[in-house]
Amino acid sequence: MVLDIGGVTVVPFLDPRVSGGLTEIGMQFVFSVMDLRVRQLDVDFYDAYMAILRLSPPIDGRRHVQPYFDTGTELFSQDQLKAMVRETYDIWRLVLQERADERREKPRKATSQIELPFDVRSPARKAS
Repeated sequence: MVLDIGGVTVVPFLDPRVSGGLTEIGMQFVFSVMDLRVRQLDVDFYDAYMAILRLSPPIDGRRHVQPYFDTGTELFSQDQLKAMVRETYDIWRLVLQERADERREKPRKATSQIELPFDVRSPARKAS
């Protein structure tokens, strides 16, 4: 999505989380990716502003937008971004492996008996 706000081009990133939102490093990461994938790939967006639009917790039933712009933000290099993404994937691989190991180690609980209209231990029955 690209916005034209009073003749200024703004490329927004929506942060809808009610509590917390992106950390400072998270915002730096988002701005770096936006710069790499928008500004550096398309000369039409070279002068565009990058914005993170954070939604506030509901106040009187409404959420308000708080914009953060990339002006003055030190951006990560492409190599730094690749290393961060690689590290994140490595962490998730470990987490998923640990979860799979835990599932294998836990004894299975008995399930209730289901009454079937045929004996599952007998050879395959023929269709009528």
